[in-house]
Amino acid sequence: MSGQVVAFVRGDSSLSVEAQKLATESRARNTHVAYTLDWRSWQEHLRGGDPREAQDHDLANYVAALVDEGRATATVRRRISGVRAGYRARGWPDPASRQTDAVLRGLARRGSGQRRAEPLTAELLLQIVESWPSHETDLDVRDRAVLLVGWQGALRRSEIVGLDWSDVRAVSGGYLLTLRATKSGVDALDHPIIRAKRPNACPVRALAALRRRAQGLGLAVTGAAPVFTSSGLRSGRLSSTRLAPAWVGRIVRRRVAAAGIPVEGLSAHSLRAGLLTSAGLAGVPLYRLLEHSRHARSDTLDGYIRGARRLAAHPAEGLL
Repeated sequence: MSGQVVAFVRGDSSLSVEAQKLATESRARNTHVAYTLDWRSWQEHLRGGDPREAQDHDLANYVAALVDEGRATATVRRRISGVRAGYRARGWPDPASRQTDAVLRGLARRGSGQRRAEPLTAELLLQIVESWPSHETDLDVRDRAVLLVGWQGALRRSEIVGLDWSDVRAVSGGYLLTLRATKSGVDALDHPIIRAKRPNACPVRALAALRRRAQGLGLAVTGAAPVFTSSGLRSGRLSSTRLAPAWVGRIVRRRVAAAGIPVEGLSAHSLRAGLLTSAGLAGVPLYRLLEHSRHARSDTLDGYIRGARRLAAHPAEGLL
């Protein structure tokens, strides 16, 4: 991010002048890092579009996308502040106006709590693949790979749609993925995807099938070509255009509905939450979950599985 982010610290008589200076410098560095990551997330949302051409409705839709991911109200508001600071630092016009303000006001009325995505657990995922069409269309092939790769990889939706074929490396027993521009701001190298016991629930098979289908359609499956692409509105055939992040949540909800599963509150984040919840309940050690999910803090990860563990250990279990 060009320009320097300056933070001001209110004077504190208990601190020496030098201590106040150090505190100010620390706050500035932290703010700079946060705003840099906010701007990077905004660029990912624009999918290669020029930020200078973004309009008010683009920023308003970005707010809605963050809410769909399950972000807390405070996080969303800070993220938008970071984006707007990025425009100011670059000397570009701030796109935020009436529509963005209205969406943020509506978000404030919902309260400050975080709306957690309902986890798509292993049990629910198996119900979906067991009811899968026997003759797969292009969209069936793509959607199966989206669900299985996203679930087993505990991937964020930006990481799913951001995959290029050059980021997928075949190894014995599965694939190693390179996840670009993750939430931490650092690329995740060699993220593993392994074979599953059930062929219809295996992400390795699903990804290989998607590659074959794309090749059969004459689409590129090397280099910077996207792994997951959109389809034509009428043809239903896969195109060369990268799948938009918002479509991951729609795929989840559409496939859940097709399987007749009456679960509400599902979003793209349900894939990530589902793997972590299921693995945590199965007794997978916390350090392994942290390594796979790439969370910086264990308490954040524990939020995915704490409620499920409490239900599983309910004192009324088996009494009635």
